[in-house]
Amino acid sequence: MRRSNKLFIAAGLASAISSQCIVQSMAQDAGDMTALDDFGLVFAALGELSGGYRIADSTDYVNLYGGMVSAAGRVSIPLSERFSIQFDGDLEAYVEEDGQSWEPLGLWLAGGHASWRDPARGLIGVFGGAGHGLQNEFDNSTGPEIGYMLGAEGQIYFGDFTLYAQAGYGDFEADNEPEGFVEGWFLRGVGRWFPSEDVLIETDLAYGSTHQFVDGVDNGHIWNWGLQGKMRVSEALPLYAMAAYRGGYYDATSEGDHGSEHMVMVGVNVLFGTGSLKANDRLGATLDLPRLPARSAPWGEGLD
Repeated sequence: MRRSNKLFIAAGLASAISSQCIVQSMAQDAGDMTALDDFGLVFAALGELSGGYRIADSTDYVNLYGGMVSAAGRVSIPLSERFSIQFDGDLEAYVEEDGQSWEPLGLWLAGGHASWRDPARGLIGVFGGAGHGLQNEFDNSTGPEIGYMLGAEGQIYFGDFTLYAQAGYGDFEADNEPEGFVEGWFLRGVGRWFPSEDVLIETDLAYGSTHQFVDGVDNGHIWNWGLQGKMRVSEALPLYAMAAYRGGYYDATSEGDHGSEHMVMVGVNVLFGTGSLKANDRLGATLDLPRLPARSAPWGEGLD
């Protein structure tokens, strides 16, 4: 009986301790939510510069190898506690190889976002941008046209994770065929994990479809994907190291031609206005522009 009583007492104590831990954890989570609710959005800016190596291959052309650089800048401006606008600029440039009659040379994009955000729960907004998908051959009689895209986006926050989705329409012509990412649509999903306040692991996957990818008639199905990590490297400065991989697959379905590319990069980020990567994700410059439409445009010529 005494042993049984001791077991019952021990079980009761364990149950009480477990219940108290659960209650404390729930209270802490609720406190975190309340703390975020108490914050308004903040002015924030992010700058990124990276360099790396790119391998591209097409069924109509030989493999391309060479260096590449990528740069981005984002500024988020709060207009109220929940509403903000953000301005973006993106550049991707590839080293041109001697003797190639065709190859993508990169892209540039400029645009912005308008969104309503609850830092404890999520975001809903719209975006738009303009730019070029650059290649080393254009029709000199007309020149390349400015491309554009429009879309809607949203984010959901839970704990150390952020889910980010975008859907939109784009028109990026590479020449006057027209060909490129012409009057196409795209979807993009991003997942972010913050193992700590100043460490980020991010993965993304995008799909696009266009009906005038090659020669103005061939359909195009495009996939882009990526993986990157960031971490703070200076206690005194808001400086972050970054390593990333990006890939793409470009399929001209009507003729069976296709191409692929792979890029590896290392770089640095500078963050202003928020104290950490996670705080920036919830309160600051958390959005970006999808690069798929501009990245796809020059591939139309390469799959011709």
